[in-house]
Amino acid sequence: MTEPFDPALLGGQRTWAATPAFPMGTTVPRVQGSEGDRILIRSRYTYNPRMQVSEGTIARAGRVHDRKFKARFPMLKSVPMQYRWAGAMALTWNGVPAFGEIEPGIFAAIACNGVGATKATASGIAVAEAALGLDSWLVRVFKGFAVPKRLPPQPFLTIGATANLSMKEWTAGLE
Repeated sequence: MTEPFDPALLGGQRTWAATPAFPMGTTVPRVQGSEGDRILIRSRYTYNPRMQVSEGTIARAGRVHDRKFKARFPMLKSVPMQYRWAGAMALTWNGVPAFGEIEPGIFAAIACNGVGATKATASGIAVAEAALGLDSWLVRVFKGFAVPKRLPPQPFLTIGATANLSMKEWTAGLE
């Protein structure tokens, strides 16, 4: 996320967001604030089974973010990034969420598979409704998904995940 900048440097609407057509594309929201506007660049995925991200991984992702930011906003080339962070994302092999009662009285809604807040929010609402015994339209949608496929064993998992993410980023291109 950039440091706050003078809104006049960019012009146009001060609050908007662009969501990519490809899940591995770049999400770019502009956020209006009292100190100025900011741009967030979300665009980097790596396979990391240890659930910890090194400073080197964040630095490499930062270089990707900087390159994509400068390509989209050359008029803001003097605006530096202020924050960088990373987080875990749950994925399933066939791209469907894990949803429902996993043990008696225990409900789960996980694995948004890179679609983010929209699917995660919807699955959270649906699992809460399912836990209450409601048979809503949203519960039926999530129950209608296929069962998540287990990931392959190592070393195939690391090789496949790395290749898959690289291919998806390449396919997303400049998006």
